[in-house]
Parts: sequence; C-alpha cells; structure tokens
Amino acid sequence: KKEIVEGGEGVEHKETFAEHLGCGALAGLVSDLFVHPIDTCRTRLQVQKNIISEVAPTISSNSTSTIITQFHYRNTFDAFYKIVTKESWTALYKGFSAVALFTVPAHALYFAGYETANSLFYPSLAREHKGPLVHFLSGGAADVAGAIIWTPQDVIKQRLQIQNTNVSSNPLHQSNKLHGTFHAIRYIFKNE
Repeated sequence: KKEIVEGGEGVEHKETFAEHLGCGALAGLVSDLFVHPIDTCRTRLQVQKNIISEVAPTISSNSTSTIITQFHYRNTFDAFYKIVTKESWTALYKGFSAVALFTVPAHALYFAGYETANSLFYPSLAREHKGPLVHFLSGGAADVAGAIIWTPQDVIKQRLQIQNTNVSSNPLHQSNKLHGTFHAIRYIFKNE
C-alpha cells in the first residue's frame, strides 16, 4: 500500500510483523465476541444427549421427563432462549474469559503466520501475482500456527460452556466444579 508523503510522492509502506500481530489479535477478539453466544448454544446442543443418557437412569421417570422438557434444547434458537431465561444472558458468555485470554495470541500467530509464509513463497513476487497454491499453503501454515493455542483454548472454553449457572435446578449439569479459566487450566493439568 502506498502512503502519500509531503510533496505528493507515494512511498511503499510494508506492514511490520508487529502490525500483523496486533491487527490479527484485535480482529479475532472482536469476531469471537459476536460469535461466542452461538458457539455456547452449539456446544450445549452437542453435549445434551450424552448428559441426558448419563443422568436419566439415576433419577425417577417423572423427574427425567421434567428435566428433558425443561433443559432439552430443540434447536439453536430454543437453546438461546432457554439459556437466557433460565440462567441469564451472561451464561451465553461462559468460557469467554478463556477465549479472550487465548484468542489474542492465537489470532496474532494465525495472521502473522499467514503473512510470514506468504512472504517466504516467491518472495520476489508481489502478493497479487502469487497464485492460489501460495495462498493455500500460507493459509495452512497460518492454521497450524494458530492451532497451537486454539486447541487447548477450545477444551477449556467448552468445559466452561457446558456448566449451568443454575445448578440446583438442573441435575444435568451437576459437575459444576470449574470456577473460571485459570481454575479450569489448573484442574485439567492436575487431573487429566
């Protein structure tokens, strides 16, 4: 990109590694802020069948039907509605502290990894002259760089997301033993 300097001359500005880190981190954090409630609903939908099948045999049949009716999510919109009405809107952001902590370095690595890999393939060619293979390989390298952090982040985030804040009224989520991101990290390292 060209910057206009005094006298009207255009000078080529090459983005720095730090700029790629910062822009990637900020873009990832803002994106995750908007997508996290949907991710919470998706995570709850994915685990509910296993939780119901584990808990149902241990309680009476009347309680089972009440639990399934009250806490079973039919679809994303139903999950969203039940989470907000039964727990509160803040429950949609369970696990977001893990995302906020890890996503900044993960997205920074992703974007910086892409730019670094892209500059290593045919360094003499401008970006617009590089073919799809270069962008494909750069994207792959970027994903590997980001996954170093995203994978443990997802484990921690999902463990926090499936915990219900209204434990006393929901026997499906009785294992509410993680009390935030740092506690989850310690617990997982110590016990798993």
